[in-house]
Amino acid sequence: SLEKNTHILCLPAHSTHLLQPLDVSIFGLLQHYYRKAADIHMQDTQTGVKKGTFWTFYHETHTLTFLPKTIQSAFQATGIVPFNPNKVLFKVTKITTPNCPTAIFATPCNHHQLHQQALAATSFFPSSPISSHKSYLAVVLCLADLIECALTEVEIAKAEVQRLQEGYEGKQAVKADH
Repeated sequence: SLEKNTHILCLPAHSTHLLQPLDVSIFGLLQHYYRKAADIHMQDTQTGVKKGTFWTFYHETHTLTFLPKTIQSAFQATGIVPFNPNKVLFKVTKITTPNCPTAIFATPCNHHQLHQQALAATSFFPSSPISSHKSYLAVVLCLADLIECALTEVEIAKAEVQRLQEGYEGKQAVKADH
């Protein structure tokens, strides 16, 4: 909002669908009216939607949807006009890193949990010599190896980020002293 000297630098993660007025109100309504028109057409004619009928339906639904009051309510629903950030803030759930799971097939947090889950998954395969079961076993073990590599890369990246943060904090402390 210009009156409040607010400048948008970035949008909060996983919230853009809440902040875009056309997504919030208009496009859902447009889709509703279009589907309704297409359903009626298909019931009446027993044919699908062709290029010509698409544009006819789109024009009709566009006329029903893009009304000044609908557009104004979309901006109001997102808290843009009038400015009301609380319209959206209560809808945004805080993303948190889950604690290490205890359930057998929850996302593993470390190599040991991954290994335990891979072993548990292989125990569900019958011990009969059917090749498809061996194929499933091979896939599970291959996936476990790939995930282990990914976990290792994540651990390395976390260590690198921590090192960079510590270096940055050290530079900030030096600047503060001057």
